[in-house]
Amino acid sequence: MTIRKRFMSIGIGLFTLILGLALGRTTQAAAPDLFFSEYVEGSSFNKAMEIYNGTGAAVDLSAYTLQLYSNGASSPSASVTLSGTLADGDVFVMAHPSADPAILAVADATNGSVINFNGDDAVVLRKNGAVVDAFGQIGVQPISEWAGGGRDDTLRRKETVCQGDTNAGDAFDASVEWDKYAQNTFDGLGAHTANCNGVTTADPKINEFSASTTGNPDVEYVEVYGNASTDYSAFTILEIEGDSTKGTIDRAFAVGTTDGSGFWTTSVGNLSIENGTLTLLLVEGFTGSVGNDIDANDDGAIDFMPWARIVDDVAVSDGDAGDLTYSAVVLGPNYDGVSNFAPGGASRIPDGADTNSSADWVRNDFDLAGIPGFAGSIGLGEAYNTPGAPNAVYVLPPEACGDTFTPIYAVQGSGPASPVVNTEVAIEGVVVGDFQNNASPDNGDLNGFHVQDPVGDGNAATSDGVFVYAPGGMDVSVGDAVRVRGSVSEYNGMTEVTASQIWVCSTGNSVAATPLSLPVASVDDFEKYEGMLVTFPQALVISEYFNFDRYGEIVLTSERHTTPTAEVEPGSAAIQAAQDFLLDKITLDDGRSSQNPDPAIHPNGNIFDLNNLFRGGDTVANVTGVMHYAFDLYRIQPTQGADYTNANPRPTSPESVGGSLKVASFNVLNYFTTLDNSGPICGPLANQDCRGADDATEFTRQRDK
Repeated sequence: MTIRKRFMSIGIGLFTLILGLALGRTTQAAAPDLFFSEYVEGSSFNKAMEIYNGTGAAVDLSAYTLQLYSNGASSPSASVTLSGTLADGDVFVMAHPSADPAILAVADATNGSVINFNGDDAVVLRKNGAVVDAFGQIGVQPISEWAGGGRDDTLRRKETVCQGDTNAGDAFDASVEWDKYAQNTFDGLGAHTANCNGVTTADPKINEFSASTTGNPDVEYVEVYGNASTDYSAFTILEIEGDSTKGTIDRAFAVGTTDGSGFWTTSVGNLSIENGTLTLLLVEGFTGSVGNDIDANDDGAIDFMPWARIVDDVAVSDGDAGDLTYSAVVLGPNYDGVSNFAPGGASRIPDGADTNSSADWVRNDFDLAGIPGFAGSIGLGEAYNTPGAPNAVYVLPPEACGDTFTPIYAVQGSGPASPVVNTEVAIEGVVVGDFQNNASPDNGDLNGFHVQDPVGDGNAATSDGVFVYAPGGMDVSVGDAVRVRGSVSEYNGMTEVTASQIWVCSTGNSVAATPLSLPVASVDDFEKYEGMLVTFPQALVISEYFNFDRYGEIVLTSERHTTPTAEVEPGSAAIQAAQDFLLDKITLDDGRSSQNPDPAIHPNGNIFDLNNLFRGGDTVANVTGVMHYAFDLYRIQPTQGADYTNANPRPTSPESVGGSLKVASFNVLNYFTTLDNSGPICGPLANQDCRGADDATEFTRQRDK
């Protein structure tokens, strides 16, 4: 709770160990922020959290997030952002959707993920990321329930409590600030009474400072964050020298009244704040003066304390030998992994964050991004300079089309494998083959699409296209200019980008197909076209279709080939003929990965049936599609039908051979007189399914054929 938290800070701060116990100032003030007012953990799903607004004004709930930390978790197990406006004096109740009707009657919202706690889980309320109240302790799981209750209990915040527990990592005892009631007690839910007369106003924090910046003179300031519109004139900011005159109070700034957002700032300009190693102390009841030495023997321990107490502190060290700091929180060179220089200024992120560690602080941009008149040079890991305004870190702008990208030809490289395997890249190009298999028209079902650079690099050794593997990804169409972010890999020899994000930049674009011809000098010649839109203008012969029914594949060549040993004896001539065949073939696929595709697709792009069939020896011209590699073969995944010619029609009768002897043959493979429609009655034991036609009609068709 609040008082216990302050005793804890006394235990860990070197300079607060010997201070008195004046822990706050009693004022007639409203609650500084929202806080939990009732906790219900009853039988079954009778669970709810009540949040009270005693701030004196209506509160926009969109800045608040409710989080559940289950079973000692250190990160949220579930989270929900609140919405709406909560009037002053009113409560907001979030309940489990399956709670008792008496709970749901007063609930403002339901959530079955966050409101799913047991007596040993922590629940945290955050505002813009900062903790404003916590029930339980993050990262800790009690044996059964929290000290003071939490399992099978209704707990109500005591009327004298007017501020949440902003340290979600401190030890928790419900009995300190909560009254316990029997299980399934709901009669107080939906309203809360708090007596905030005599509330302890929250101590202010050093929230941001700037001591060393670009330009001459430096642009300097110190910002304090606390309760809104609150008089903090009892506090003073002291800047303590850390190098040449160690321990000397160089500057003292009397704090004033915060604005409506809780900020108070010194003037912004040349304040003669020490560069290099320094310590900032925020003290209450300062009675000393500039020039006082608080460390007379320069041993790093404060031995002169002209104040009632230190309420906050932070130090910067430039790493020089012999320098001294007077805070447990020291921001040194590379303290954040961003720069080898010590920060010239820093901001608490979020405002008021205080875990007594350097992790609360983000270095400010040295070149003054955020200050009017300065362009700045802010980067990742840095904060803007925002005196008198909420602190803000630099965030990369959302990625968009046209941002820097890696050209596709650089992804492909000039070799058989990509030079950037296992690297995340962003690429841009035009979709030349759509094989996503989704609701829109596409060319197949390969769970992705092919993208090609519309210009290329002019290097004949590098492909300008690549396959994007994107199962379930954004729907694209041929002609879309897209941006893709993903990881590069070699999938069974084919370079591909596995998409994590896809942007459609424009539509209606086109890329001209690159003309190719057979034969090639080397099978590897196809590699430099992998992923690209290509076309074969020449008439190619349908030479092989063994896998047409199983996989939709047809082998095309520039001329008809026979088995080499059917024409020559085994030997060098036969070997050369086989090699010539390998250089003179390309597989025409159907864009599908399934076996036994139905319907089969004719090379002309239409359905293959008895009225639209082909024979070996027929030809196709202008075969167009993307060059793909799979199952150890380069293949064309078609994007349009080819020009088909019935160059080898089936003869109506056998040709005359000039003799009198006639030989006829009939293929009876898989021709059976039994019908497969009567169950397992075939086989030696009459216990197997029958092979043959499914019914009499099919049998008649087979017999007539």
